[in-house]
Amino acid sequence: MLTDKEAEEIERKRKSGVSSGPILLAWVDGLLADRKERVRQLQYLRQRLNQAFRYLDGLVRDVQTSRPRPAAVSKAKPLYCPSCGQPYARAYGISPDGIAYVHAGGKECRMGTSERDENFSRP
Repeated sequence: MLTDKEAEEIERKRKSGVSSGPILLAWVDGLLADRKERVRQLQYLRQRLNQAFRYLDGLVRDVQTSRPRPAAVSKAKPLYCPSCGQPYARAYGISPDGIAYVHAGGKECRMGTSERDENFSRP
């Protein structure tokens, strides 16, 4: 897409009578490249909209036909904290490269964090 400065320059040159030459060709090339990029973006958008439509259509079809929901998946084996070896309920990342493991009782184990991060308390 042309910048405001380029658009003003094109307008100024048009008014002064420049109608051909390398400047005009560069502008046309820029506009054609911009158009190709916009067409590519629109094709991608249409693809994503088609995916969204199929997903939403499936949801509505399931509700409309009252299809039963799939059976619940059997409970997965618990994941174990690499720090203390106990099962944990949830894990979350700590910037830049650490991970905190939250156990069922509320206990947290932190891995790969600096001393500064160890003193950080989550709200």
